[in-house]
Amino acid sequence: MEVKSYKTIYEDMRNYVIAHQDKLTDFNAGSVISSILEALAREVAALYLKAMSNVNTYSKNIAYAQFNFKKKSGLAASGYVVFARDVASASEVAIPASTQVETGSGVAFITAAEVKIASGAKESSAVMVTCTAVGTDGNVGIGKIDTISGTLLGVDSVRNDAAFTGGVDEETDEEYHNRFQDYIDGLGKSSVPGIRSTALGINGIKSVKVVEHFPPEDGYNFTVFAEDGSGYLPSALKTAIQTALDGDEETEGARACGLNCRTLAPSIINVNPSIVIRINWNIPKGLIESEITTKLTKYINGLNIGTAYDKKVVYNILMNQSGVLEVISMTPDTTTPTDRQIIRMGTLSLESV
Repeated sequence: MEVKSYKTIYEDMRNYVIAHQDKLTDFNAGSVISSILEALAREVAALYLKAMSNVNTYSKNIAYAQFNFKKKSGLAASGYVVFARDVASASEVAIPASTQVETGSGVAFITAAEVKIASGAKESSAVMVTCTAVGTDGNVGIGKIDTISGTLLGVDSVRNDAAFTGGVDEETDEEYHNRFQDYIDGLGKSSVPGIRSTALGINGIKSVKVVEHFPPEDGYNFTVFAEDGSGYLPSALKTAIQTALDGDEETEGARACGLNCRTLAPSIINVNPSIVIRINWNIPKGLIESEITTKLTKYINGLNIGTAYDKKVVYNILMNQSGVLEVISMTPDTTTPTDRQIIRMGTLSLESV
């Protein structure tokens, strides 16, 4: 579909009027007929753009719509925090549900229930909090939640003693397309793409690998390795995948008749990057290293099952960081997991010179 510009539309209208009558001759800027044609041409040009935009959107989504195949939404991270006061008090302090706490960078969480600091105590019991936004930004590390939003009388601090998990970003266009390709390839269900597509179709599952066993391993013909973005597989998601594979009273399973399968979490391989960089000392060292740590952790902890750690990607992350002038040294080069393993960040050694 050709999208005509405003200028082209105006000139076509002008030429048509001139060719089909001999009474209107003043087409100079500001004339009555010129103003009328300009107004019409602008409206038509806008309609061309809207029509093309709709065509592009429809053409991208038409295949997915035919199969009612929808993009997976993100999930919010959750975990537990403890509220504390510096000095024990004779009075009980109640912290209401929906109290907001934050990390130093502003990632916010809401308490799921009321919790109390008992009289004579300094700390509350642990209470669950959930991130106010979906995505991996909510997967914060130990001790990152340290701010209470607003005023909470009788409470001086808050902390998280364990890292948070469960935060999953909304499916990207590339991930959506690849999963749809798996879905189409696996419409027969019992093929490897069909098994993989079935497991990936469970909301909350980030990556999947199917490993076939010849001969059977522990009585199983194949194993589905799956994880939720943290590298782990919560029992609820594991059960959901296994039910989808085996089927139940209402739904046919994806595995072929007579084949036994199991669902497992992958084994985690920790990568311990050791990096030396030369920096611009006019930019705070702490800021540079903090941003690099965040970006490298997000890259490594975002790798799928069986996906290798790539030194080239890490190098690009470093050199695209404001304040980094040179990468002096960097190890390891590459770490390649099996289809039963997933890579996650271990200990990062980052030295700036």
